[in-house]
Order: sequence, then C-alpha cells, then structure tokens
Amino acid sequence: MKKLIYVLALVFIIPSVSLKAQQNFNCLPANTVVKPYKLEIGYYTTTVVVFPAKVLIVDRGFNEIIATKERDLANVLKIKAARKNFNPTNSHVFTGDGRIYPFEICYSDHPSSFTFDL
Repeated sequence: MKKLIYVLALVFIIPSVSLKAQQNFNCLPANTVVKPYKLEIGYYTTTVVVFPAKVLIVDRGFNEIIATKERDLANVLKIKAARKNFNPTNSHVFTGDGRIYPFEICYSDHPSSFTFDL
C-alpha cells in the first residue's frame, strides 16, 4: 500500500514540478536582438567584408564556408563557399571594438554583390 501511495505521489508531483520549472524563465526583450546581415556567397567568387575594427574571431557556422582574415588588413574578411549548394547557415564576426556582426549566409551561383564596407 505504501508503494502505491509513493508511486501515485510521484506520478502527480513530478509532472507539476517540471511544469513549474518550464514556466520560470525570462524572455529576452525584442530590443536585445542583433539583426543579422544576409550574405550570399559563391563557389567561384570571393566576397569581401570590411569592418570598422580589427577582426578578432570568426565563427563560420560549419566547414562548408571558407573565411580568411586578410594578413595585412586586420579589418578585412574574405568569404567563399567550400562547396556548391550548401544549406543556409549563420556566422558571427567579433571585432576589436567589442562588436558582434551576425550573418545569415546562403549559397548563390551568382551573388548580387561581392564587397561590403560596414
């Protein structure tokens, strides 16, 4: 009988505790979202992005994107596709002035633009 009471208590108490745990979170305010730049890149073309400060870190999303910091120009990033028709992904670039530049990256055989000065 005690086992039955414990089992019933677990069946009814644990779901209610987990529901409360799922409800106790804060949503991020809409004004905290940093909107990404949409960037089309190609396999046969190189896209160049000029940042207002030195590029420190580039998070490429995955290895089907090649992102190279220019050696002599610390604020320039060259980006191209490592293979054709990859699935859309995202990337983040962190610069020396403390800013984060998010990008939504998709493949295009014929990107509409190749050079961007941010």
